[in-house]
Amino acid sequence: MRVHGSMAASLVLVLMLPWTQGAEAEPPSGPLDVARTAYASQLRELAVWSHKNKLYGKRDETYARLLQYEPDDAKARKWLKYKRDEEGTWQQDARYKPPPNRMKRRLPAYEEQRAKADTAYIESVVRILSTLESRPDLDWGQKTLVDLVAEFPQSEQVARNLRRLRLRIHAAAWAAAD
Repeated sequence: MRVHGSMAASLVLVLMLPWTQGAEAEPPSGPLDVARTAYASQLRELAVWSHKNKLYGKRDETYARLLQYEPDDAKARKWLKYKRDEEGTWQQDARYKPPPNRMKRRLPAYEEQRAKADTAYIESVVRILSTLESRPDLDWGQKTLVDLVAEFPQSEQVARNLRRLRLRIHAAAWAAAD
């Protein structure tokens, strides 16, 4: 994974912001859970679309991404050849190989739909983070920003919003210190 220079600098600055000592901050899970559920639904629809358009490799790539948000999705586990082992944990069959994309001319349409889904999710998370006002939520917001950079390392939209949110969180941290 490659991170743009300005994004890497922003990430370093976010990590340098003061962290609250003591108890873990409780994440405001409600709105974030809604955003993640909506994104998972869009990924599921995109995987089905990919299958119908014979983009089997992209289908499996999308299902793998979906499992990050819904780890027990049965259809994704089926396509990616997951089975439960003796301890009950999911294991992907060692013989699994990603299938080829048959209708390569449909790849631009896939990329466009994937970008729309990613953008909608990023905007939802950024909107949630931009409302952070209280000090306990600042730690959670910083962690969520770092997670968002990890999920979308080459997204210009994430980099742009990261800079904005970094300034907002930094200002809120200074205000809370007063």
